[in-house]
Parts: sequence; C-alpha cells; structure tokens
Amino acid sequence: MPVLRRLPLVESGSDSLIVEGSDNGILCLSEFRTSIVYLWNPTTRELKKLPSPNCPNTQFRFGFGYDSLTNDFKVIMISSPIEIIVDPSKLISLFNSSIAQVLAYSLRGNSWKRIKMSDWFPHVRHPCACTNFDCSVVVNGSVHWPLGYYDHPDISRKYKFGIIAFNLNTEIFKLMESPQQHITRDSEQSIGKLSEYLSSMTRRTPGLIEIWVMKEYGISDSWIKQVKVDLTKCSINSPPDIKLSPFQSFSLQWSSFLHPYKDFYPIAFGNNGYVLICSDSYGLFWYNPYSNNLEFLCPKMYVIGFTNYVESDYLLN
Repeated sequence: MPVLRRLPLVESGSDSLIVEGSDNGILCLSEFRTSIVYLWNPTTRELKKLPSPNCPNTQFRFGFGYDSLTNDFKVIMISSPIEIIVDPSKLISLFNSSIAQVLAYSLRGNSWKRIKMSDWFPHVRHPCACTNFDCSVVVNGSVHWPLGYYDHPDISRKYKFGIIAFNLNTEIFKLMESPQQHITRDSEQSIGKLSEYLSSMTRRTPGLIEIWVMKEYGISDSWIKQVKVDLTKCSINSPPDIKLSPFQSFSLQWSSFLHPYKDFYPIAFGNNGYVLICSDSYGLFWYNPYSNNLEFLCPKMYVIGFTNYVESDYLLN
C-alpha cells in the first residue's frame, strides 16, 4: 500500500525543496538554486540541515550515497560560477573541469572538503545535462549522473550520451559509456537502478522507449536491452478507483493520434519490466509489459524528480 510522505517544512521561504538522491533510507534534499542541503529520514521524520559549504557559486548539481566501507553518508556538490540563462536545463558549465568546483560532505565528520580535480575528461567538449528527472543514482558504491556531450569542437558532429560515476570511497570520477553513445539532441535520456543494476532509459522518438541494464558493472560490453516499449501500440486503462472522464479519454486518444505520445516520458522503472511514465498533459501511468497497457495512476501533475526509497531507522544525529 503506497504511503504519502510530504517533504518536511523547513525554514520560512524555503518552499522549493528538490530531492537529489536516496540511499539506505535517507533522502538528500536541496533548496532550489542554493547550496543549502538537508538529509531527511521519512520513516523517523528526522531532518538534518548540513553546515554551509561556503560556496559563492550559482549553479549546483548534487549527488548522494552511502559508503559501506567507511559506514558514512556522503553528499557531493559540483558547482560553477556561470549562470546559463538561455537554456537553464543544459547546465553546460557544471561538468567543465576548468571552472567547476567539487566538494564532498561527510555525515560522520559533519563537514565539507574540497576535492581537487585536474582535467576530468579531456575528450569531453560542451558537456550538458540531458534529462529533467536526473536525481543521482547509486550503484556499486558509486554515485552516477547522466551526461550529454560532444567529443569534438565542432558541435555539428554526433552528440553522445555518457554516465559520470563518482566512487564514494576513493572519491574519483570516471566517465562510463552508455549503451547508445550516438544520439540526437532530441532524444530523452535518464538513468536509474533496476534490481541492483545500473540502468539507462532512452526515448529516441515520441512513443518509443528502451531500457538497458549493465549486467557487469563498469564493463561497457555488458549492456543489454531489457525492455522496449512502443506506446503507439498500447491501450490505455484506468484502475477501478481512478476514472477518466469520457472527455479525458477521448482527448488522450485523439492527442495521441495527432501527436503520438509527444509529451510522454519514462521517469522510473520497477521490477519485471514495469515503467513509470509521466505526461505533462495527462498525468502518471504505469506501463504493464504483460498486458501492453498504460494504466492511469493519477491526474496531471508536474514531476520534478524521482528516486527509489527503502525505509530504515538510521539516525542522522
């Protein structure tokens, strides 16, 4: 049975909390466009505001995970002084090693430290984030973020998709190959965790979704295609307790005919091939691979992030 847990009310004026990641029952939250970070245990309702990292920058990207070797939770903050106004979704500067700053927070030490990096990935040119639902993902002791980039100064060349990994114990970055390196800028890319595997979701064209899993962590050749979903061939059902009005049902089917699932995006996946799909116009759906149905979950909403969560009684203080 699903249980609703609302984000905690923190300081006055802090009405834009963002979920940055989840691991071992703890959620990492940040205040929108600031370096203020919280750790929260929804089960115990314990909330901890982290000390200020004293970072004057204006662009931030966070990662969060549990280091089992040191029994410590860590927050990684990548920041940049450059403000991208034209297209803020791209965050072009954040993975540019010449200007980015990296800090790591340790819960055990309750302090931040700066991580020195020279040139992370010399062949990466014009890096940018490439998904709207990009909470960090923890697999195999490393935090992961999706990254779109060019490997040539000429941006008319092929656009690539990779995955940045940060080892929580060694505190070293590396760039991992994705199952589909060459993509278009119109493709939607996101990453996740399927069972215990690092996973990648791709929406190449409206209505066509592919899910890949890395069977051997760190081995590029071990990516396999796990699920392929063609939404244009799905029927749309609603559970007994949630009813679409005749107008909603007709509107959804007619919109799909005119613009086949243009605003339908995969945001997460469950076991056995189920995919959670968001539509800005109509709401949330489960894709059922056994019936090839889209099961309507709830009405139209704006999703700003998604992460898996497992309950724990871990104490933060």
